[in-house]
Amino acid sequence: MNEARRQFEAQAHETTLVGRATAWSYPASAHVALASTHYSLVKRYMSPKWKVPLAVWHTRRAVVHAKAAISMGGLNFDQVDVVTKILSKAPSWLGGDRKAAQDLLLGAIGYVPVAEPQDEMLAHTRALLLITLGEIEEKMGATKLNVAKRYLEAMFQRKLVFGESDKLMAMRQWVRIAAACGFWFYDHRAELEVENEAAGGSRLLVSGFIVALLPEAYALAEELAEDQAEKIRAECQKRGLDPDNLLPQLIYMCGESAQL
Repeated sequence: MNEARRQFEAQAHETTLVGRATAWSYPASAHVALASTHYSLVKRYMSPKWKVPLAVWHTRRAVVHAKAAISMGGLNFDQVDVVTKILSKAPSWLGGDRKAAQDLLLGAIGYVPVAEPQDEMLAHTRALLLITLGEIEEKMGATKLNVAKRYLEAMFQRKLVFGESDKLMAMRQWVRIAAACGFWFYDHRAELEVENEAAGGSRLLVSGFIVALLPEAYALAEELAEDQAEKIRAECQKRGLDPDNLLPQLIYMCGESAQL
């Protein structure tokens, strides 16, 4: 936290020296960085109970810096991912704003680059934005089928993600994407089938998505991103799943439809 604060103050000072032409970019990036640092500390202080006020304080500071960054404009797509995640997950009484996050995400996802190649959105960033958008729309009352469209589009970025130039970064990000999509489909598979049948849709392959995504995510995480592997193990434990025996377990639990 102290290092993040020092970097924030250094960037803010630098912008004063270089003048108004760059005054909009440096503070925005500094605010995003500090917002991310504050938000990363929230879980640390969720227990024991006497530490919860610190979690509340870090959440509020994350929101303040996220909104400051948004007000300055000029955020890149990765920064949009950070600030919208914070605004969508923070409670409204601490300044969270799902509608503002939704509007920002829709604008980013629908953006078409004019000319500069660097303006193009990387596939893994698009997938992460789609997942956050799906989370927001679900909380705002969208049907599970409509939310599933966001997760499906994120999932179908796989080929493009694997084709990104920074292979290590791409694989690590795919772990996040595949795990988020896989667990969401796992948690809502029954509801999706019911909604789909009521809507007269063709048979969904939800179980197949689960079986394709979760074992791959965990295998890659163990190889490339131990922090993500630990998160997947924790999510598996919540659902009574054995991460080291995922494939046969998921096929058994999801039934014959999982055998693609």
